Amino acid sequence: MHKKVFLILAISLGMLPTDFAFGQFTRVLYKTIPLEGLDSLVVDLSFETSQETWASNQLMIETNIQLFQVRQGILENLLENGRYDIDSKASSKTLKLANTPVNALASPVREVIQVKLYIPDTFREISPGVWLKTSP
Repeated sequence: MHKKVFLILAISLGMLPTDFAFGQFTRVLYKTIPLEGLDSLVVDLSFETSQETWASNQLMIETNIQLFQVRQGILENLLENGRYDIDSKASSKTLKLANTPVNALASPVREVIQVKLYIPDTFREISPGVWLKTSP
């Protein structure tokens, strides 16, 4: 009887080992990049990407990461290893955003990566992934 009560209490308080526990983990990352002195932006990302203009002189990158059916700590490990890093390189008057394409994680893990770019409203998209500054 006491063992059953202890087991129920341990389960309700989360005191059992979690080596076998899987779950969903989410993280949202933000990065801002000043665009002063730049006339164009080239976006070459392998992640699902959307854009929105905003009244600012900076580019803001919002990366939403969701992992399903993984152990706790896996997301932190992937973040530390740079899996979701977006590199920005300026040359001349152009900023290029790129990432290293990521390989799929082993099944049954499901991963959702969504990137939203907040681009200054002084830039206009002239072709997919290419933005030019239209006003000072």
